[in-house]
Amino acid sequence: MPGPNHNPPDCLMDLASEREALIGHHDLLRRLTDQLSTTIDSGGDPTVIAKHFDDFLSCLAVHFAAEERVMIALEYGGFGDHRQEHHDALTRLRLLDADYRDGRQAAAYEALHFIKSWNASHMEHRDAEFDLYLDQVKSRQ
Repeated sequence: MPGPNHNPPDCLMDLASEREALIGHHDLLRRLTDQLSTTIDSGGDPTVIAKHFDDFLSCLAVHFAAEERVMIALEYGGFGDHRQEHHDALTRLRLLDADYRDGRQAAAYEALHFIKSWNASHMEHRDAEFDLYLDQVKSRQ
């Protein structure tokens, strides 16, 4: 495995642009989380809550795919564990979404709690590790 000395393939945008796109995703996901939280905490209409949750899940899946594409292209050594965390999070959130749509109102609160705690943990640890790797790759260019 080439590691951080490996140059990014031509199929990637420049590394700075890739990183900015991922940071933009994180910012959008935080805003969507806040929107979902406000709607749930205010006792919002279940249809609106479901719509906000759909928006969040769609953006999360797009972000995960983009992040994983960069990891694969750069042959990131932590890819397998990172990708598994993405898969596990999406699976858990999709199950909670299904529970909510089946009428279990508490699933919205459980999903929100999961999102907030998972985002903080994942972004502070896994994404920070990947960001360091991106720094190493960039310094070799």
